[in-house]
Amino acid sequence: MPVDYLILLVLHIAFAATAFAVAMGGPSAVKRARALPTPDAALAAARELVRRDTFAGISYIVAFLTGFALIFVAYGGFKGLHPVMHASMGLIALLIVFGFVFLHPRTKALVTALEARDAAAADKQLKLVNMGAGIAQLVWFVVLVLMVWNAKHG
Repeated sequence: MPVDYLILLVLHIAFAATAFAVAMGGPSAVKRARALPTPDAALAAARELVRRDTFAGISYIVAFLTGFALIFVAYGGFKGLHPVMHASMGLIALLIVFGFVFLHPRTKALVTALEARDAAAADKQLKLVNMGAGIAQLVWFVVLVLMVWNAKHG
């Protein structure tokens, strides 16, 4: 295997794994922190969630770009690409947009609600963040299954 392919593959897998791992557990940490008697604990956890969300978004983009580069290195472009790979790329693009359009603004709104000590708004935003994180993890899992399927059958 060519060295450029191996480097791209390692980067692709590393950033994909990072995006998946960083996005996990953040909303539940905020929920656990809200149960503590100190309201600043939930605020600190929510601020950490915003940082994790930003880092996950960057990791999603780098994983997408390295996947895009792998298509050209391994297949010479999109011409001979299996439809499963097209579906995976489309889902990742959708996931990136979803993260920046829906999920990231919700995490920022959660921080704002916690700073204002507005429990009702914080509950609403936390539910939306949990829902969005669950959807993102599900899409990411589907993409992973599609990638493994393509590797075995493509």
